[in-house]
Amino acid sequence: MRIVQFILVVILFSSCHLNVNSPPETVATPAAPAPVDYKEIEAIMTAQTDEWNKGNVDGFMKGYWNSPELKFITKRGVTLSYDSMANGYKRNYNTPEKMGQLTFTNLVYTTLDADNQIVHCSGRWNVSSPTEKPQSGVFSLIFRKIDNQWKIIIDHTW
Repeated sequence: MRIVQFILVVILFSSCHLNVNSPPETVATPAAPAPVDYKEIEAIMTAQTDEWNKGNVDGFMKGYWNSPELKFITKRGVTLSYDSMANGYKRNYNTPEKMGQLTFTNLVYTTLDADNQIVHCSGRWNVSSPTEKPQSGVFSLIFRKIDNQWKIIIDHTW
């Protein structure tokens, strides 16, 4: 019986091998997300302005998320979907004269999440035209990085 106990003790100690010289295990910490480069979003806003001022609604819409979940909110209500929004612009601004010249001013950017994938942009918009009444207002846009590209997912314009 003593031999069996001795063998069990040897097995127990050999299975509990302790190496006091090995370094402690390190836990990999995830890399911090890259900070948002607001110039990327400014470039989208500039491209939208350029396309609008050329009378190109389709070009202007490239800054938006092409999804049925896109939300466009105005004092008239909520429009859902990329197609509905684009069709509304095409219906209401069907000539370059009606579209006029668009400018954005007072742009303010705020990152909304810890992963730097959602950004809020607010500011003022102004449309001037020699044949149409000037229009202006404020806007609040929510950008989201989708497939490594910034897209507007929610547009509040009034």
